[in-house]
Amino acid sequence: MDRLQAALKDDHELCRGMLVSLTLWVKHLVGLMEDIVLRDATGRLARYLLDVPADDQQRIELPTLRRHLASHLNLTSETFSRTLRRLTDAGLISQADDQIRLLDREKLRLVAEGLFPTL
Repeated sequence: MDRLQAALKDDHELCRGMLVSLTLWVKHLVGLMEDIVLRDATGRLARYLLDVPADDQQRIELPTLRRHLASHLNLTSETFSRTLRRLTDAGLISQADDQIRLLDREKLRLVAEGLFPTL
């Protein structure tokens, strides 16, 4: 730790880079906390789906096991599945295996922001 402190003291670019990196990490953590505290399950899943890069046909590949993704969103596997079903029934997404197609990004964004009627 002493060598790191000395390097930070002597190298202003290293110090600046570390501050930028830490700032981005804290911003990410604050965003996660906001999602968990301020959004319901549907809002959290909608936000996640919008954040994952989609192909030109608005399809996304779930990058991990559903139970891991559910855990990442602070949901049980059952709640995760029910929430996917709700979004599907509302016509916002369609599902096929581990692929999800975003059918209505604008309504999905409204759900993520809590501005769309409860599904």
